[in-house]
Amino acid sequence: MPQIPDSLKPTLKIISRKPIVATDKELEENNRSHSAKLRVAEKL
Repeated sequence: MPQIPDSLKPTLKIISRKPIVATDKELEENNRSHSAKLRVAEKL
């Protein structure tokens, strides 16, 4: 098996594949949250 150099190893671990979006209740209370998308990653 080939060795992967440190410079090519990933530096982030993706926690959630899809972005987390506002719920219907949040959209009713806060109209600006319509465009908000939360993406989560962990630094390795």
